[in-house]
Amino acid sequence: MASPLFSRSDLAGPYRLTPQRLAAVEAELSAAAITAVRITLPTKGTRADGFAAIAQALALPAHFGNNFDALYDCLNDQEVVPQSPLVLLIEDTRAFGEEGTDT
Repeated sequence: MASPLFSRSDLAGPYRLTPQRLAAVEAELSAAAITAVRITLPTKGTRADGFAAIAQALALPAHFGNNFDALYDCLNDQEVVPQSPLVLLIEDTRAFGEEGTDT
C-alpha cells in the first residue's frame, strides 16, 4: 500500500516541520521503506559549508561542484545516489540564505 503522506508527488518540495511533525514524517518514511537522510547544516556556516555537509551526508564524489546544479545532477544520477525514492531532511538552511532555501 502506498504511503498516504507521499502519494502526491506534486506536493514535493521544502517544508518547515515542528519536531513532533518531523518525528511523524520519519515514522511514516520508515514504515513505507523510503530512505531518509538527515543533514544538519552549520548554523553559522557559509554556502560552501552547507554544500560540504550535504556532500558528506550523501557520500557525494570528490568532484561534486558545491552548487545547486551539481546537487541536482548528483541526486538524479543513480550511480552517485542509488537510493530511490529518497527524502532529505535538512536541518537549518540559514547557510544558504532565503534564495538558497527556495532553490
